[in-house]
Amino acid sequence: MAELKELLKKLAEAHGISGYEGEIRKILEAELEGYVDEIKVDRLGNLIATKRGKKPSVMIAAHIDEIGLMVKHIETASQYNIEYQLSVADGGNTDASIIHLTKSGIPTGVVSIPTRYIHTPVELLSLRDLDKCAELVARAIERVGDFF
Repeated sequence: MAELKELLKKLAEAHGISGYEGEIRKILEAELEGYVDEIKVDRLGNLIATKRGKKPSVMIAAHIDEIGLMVKHIETASQYNIEYQLSVADGGNTDASIIHLTKSGIPTGVVSIPTRYIHTPVELLSLRDLDKCAELVARAIERVGDFF
């Protein structure tokens, strides 16, 4: 039981927001060694462990990512009637993606404004979305001390 508690503690303390599950993946790989015949990571970052045996086959699937900082300001957005969407973009990065992994206590955040036809001569965005995004950032900065 103590080993299980230690593993759960290690997993809970590891960084693993969506798209940056590497630390958790390494822990799971180490824990699975010796119990499975093959371990691989596909191009999407999925950890696939295979134990060969007789049929029937069983697949166990689980998420290893966690919700990141962006969720902490839902309350702020709701309080000021700022619409928001819970999602993580596929691709595109900023330095904030790495800074939060350093454990150096630097509050970081990434705000994305919905656009259409990105990286083309006719890229579009709603000025209302831009205004609301700026308001959310301002309100989040006012409350940053509540979270750190």
